[in-house]
Formats: sequence, structure tokens, C-alpha cells
Amino acid sequence: MGTKTYLTIDQVRQRLMRYCDKAERCQQDVLQQGMKWGLTFVESREMLSVLITNGFVSEQRYASAFVHDKFTFNSWGARKIELALRQKGVSEPNIRAALMQIPQEDEHAAIVGLIKKKEPQLRGLQLYQKKSKLYRYLMSKGFVASSIERALAEYFIG
Repeated sequence: MGTKTYLTIDQVRQRLMRYCDKAERCQQDVLQQGMKWGLTFVESREMLSVLITNGFVSEQRYASAFVHDKFTFNSWGARKIELALRQKGVSEPNIRAALMQIPQEDEHAAIVGLIKKKEPQLRGLQLYQKKSKLYRYLMSKGFVASSIERALAEYFIG
């Protein structure tokens, strides 16, 4: 069996600084990582406050980066992004501020792009079946019903 090596608080602080340096991290992830590396919950909270003070962790920066990445690379809608940020423990004001970054035109273009990508996979179906499947697909991606309906009408009518 392998022997478990224990890290000092200073070693964990250095690791957490490198961990936060590589990418934006939410407070919950930093706490979990600190406890994974052997800190107690209280020590992990204290370490988190030090990282926040030194600018390694920022909930606002994290929320903005998360919204940008999920919208741009995963084609998620605002609703799905909002729920994911809530699961990560991000505060409501930071969620709202980050979601304001998504322009309505870009959201509409993303919905139309997803429709164009998905619609050819639905060959042989009636029009109402296609619309229904596309609607459910876009809802699962986190887009709002009114935006989906507008994009579907635009795509299938003209």
C-alpha cells in the first residue's frame, strides 16, 4: 500500500494559488480543492479569504468567464447558464451582471445556428414534429421559450 503524504498549510496555499492562476475558479471549487488537499473546512475558508484578498479568486470574474465560455463554446442559453452558476454557489447579483453580457442578437443567432445544425437530422418528419423536437432540444440547451418560438417561426416561414 502507498503511504499518504501530508501537505503543510504553506504548501496547500502555494498549490491553491497555482490552481487559481490556471483558470478562473469559483469559491466552492477552491474550498473543495483545499479540503481535498488536507485542509479542514475552517482552514479552507481562511485560505479562500486570503486568495480573495490577493485577487486570485473573484466571483464576478468567474461568473463573467463562465457565461462567456458556456455561451460561446457550448451554445448554452441564459437559463441553463444561470442554473449552473447557482449550483456553483455564485451570488444572484453576480449571476445577473454576468448574464447581461449576452446580447439578444447573439442569443438569437445562436438559436438559429442550432436549428440549422439540428434540423437536417430530423429528415422524414412532419413539420410539427420537427418543430416540437427542435423546441425541446433548444429548451434543454437553456433558451427561453419566447426566443425559441420567434426563431422557429423565422426559420420555417422565411
